[in-house]
Amino acid sequence: MHRGVAIGVMTRWDQAAAWDDMQQRGVTVMVGNPLLFTDVLNECRKRAAKPAALRVLLSGGAPVPPDIKRPL
Repeated sequence: MHRGVAIGVMTRWDQAAAWDDMQQRGVTVMVGNPLLFTDVLNECRKRAAKPAALRVLLSGGAPVPPDIKRPL
């Protein structure tokens, strides 16, 4: 991960702010848990788009449900 990625770090979670930050900063990798991924997926559906540069979600803390794994 030391080449070719941009990572944003948030101190307080807000799904709309996270989407905006990922879009503005060109974040390519998001590390989180399924609850955060669900929030981001809901925000993507609300906006009818994903952050443009986002390529990879790395999960930890719990299994990712199949409905979250499906593409938009």
